Amino acid sequence: MDNDDSLEESQGSTRMVKGKRGVIWGNAETSALIKIWGEAEIKYALSSLKRNYKIFEMISTELSKIGFSRSAEECRTKTKSLRKLYKQAVLHNNTSGSGRSKFIWFDEMAQILRKDTSIHPLRTTESESAAETDPSESTNYEATLDPARRLAMLQKKKQRASAAARLDNTLSGFVNWVQKNTESKNNRRNARE
Repeated sequence: MDNDDSLEESQGSTRMVKGKRGVIWGNAETSALIKIWGEAEIKYALSSLKRNYKIFEMISTELSKIGFSRSAEECRTKTKSLRKLYKQAVLHNNTSGSGRSKFIWFDEMAQILRKDTSIHPLRTTESESAAETDPSESTNYEATLDPARRLAMLQKKKQRASAAARLDNTLSGFVNWVQKNTESKNNRRNARE
């Protein structure tokens, strides 16, 4: 075996240090990476910053604290790979007639990426008329959502209905006020004549 294919022992899992296609991550390392990635501060920082290398350095540091030696670049590459595999699994699972994907990190990745619109678009437009419809009214669309997202959509529907009712009450109150004022002005004008 040459240096490019040397193996190293890391917390009971053998991994390839450097090969032609990069490094191989063990399940324990991947699980630790996903756990760190799933922390609220990390998720927020990665989603809001375009230049996020420092965040991957933090992830690398956190991994090293629990015994896994990975560079920031390796962490970045692995998160991109996991994201791509999750997106492929979502597309596969949403394809009619195909069985469930066997991506082992699916549930963990779903927790991290459930609000990512590049994976779970809020609406898909096939035509201009489709763009005008509310995606939450489509039963096919709702079937693809995870329960937390479905609940959030239902809450938004209730909020919109409540706001619409308040607006209707306000408008009808305004219309009544205008009518009363108009009647008062007419009555005063008639009384003067």
